[in-house]
Amino acid sequence: MIEDIAKRILKYYGTPHQKAKTIEELAELIVALQKDLLSCKKELSRETLEEVADVQIMLMQLLDKDDDKKAVNDLILYKLERQIQRIEKEKE
Repeated sequence: MIEDIAKRILKYYGTPHQKAKTIEELAELIVALQKDLLSCKKELSRETLEEVADVQIMLMQLLDKDDDKKAVNDLILYKLERQIQRIEKEKE
């Protein structure tokens, strides 16, 4: 259901517009995270959570094609495994 709504929004606005909107939402997330850091809170603020949601919505729209979703999931797995290897090397 959520993905269907995201596809509908993407279809209405178009990919170029939603790419620009994604950049805007990412900038807002950066600002919210900076505020969290400056306030020395360990948990995420409500503002940050809202910005994370906005970014996830935009990414969901940009990853409309199954091939793109698979490619990103493969890259995520690769990067996570690579980071675990780095951690293991640091422990040595």
